[in-house]
Amino acid sequence: MDAAVPTVLIVEDDESTGEAIAFHLARAGLQPQVARDGLAGLTALRRELPDVLVLDLMLPHLDGWYLIREVREWAPELPIIVVTARTNEHDRVEVLALGADDVMAKPFSMRELLARVNAALRRRAAQSAETAREAVALEELIIDPELLAASVAGRPAALTPPAES
Repeated sequence: MDAAVPTVLIVEDDESTGEAIAFHLARAGLQPQVARDGLAGLTALRRELPDVLVLDLMLPHLDGWYLIREVREWAPELPIIVVTARTNEHDRVEVLALGADDVMAKPFSMRELLARVNAALRRRAAQSAETAREAVALEELIIDPELLAASVAGRPAALTPPAES
């Protein structure tokens, strides 16, 4: 998969819904992958984390609630957008409390889903940029990309640009 193109895993057991979501995401320049049940979705997530997860709740084998709990254990930053026919307030609140980032009731607008996926990608990019600026420590070596500085055992280390070839 091309690292420059954001990936979206769609876990949806309804074939026409899953294919429609994938079609619209691909048309928008994203790289969708569809899993038809909870177990296939979990396998795909463990194989390679996508940039965004679009998840149905009522799935064969493993339901969406289980997947949210499982994924939050080892991928707490992964944006999860739930699309569900379960539209009562209790279910929406429960899904958000488990760790989903967003919930959409079926039927939904593909334009709105795409807008929510893009918003999740922007938030994730902003979080990644913030994390990239944090200092890195390895034993006595500390590198601070924000300050463009390094130190060893508490003393500043001289940094030089790489030699030109």
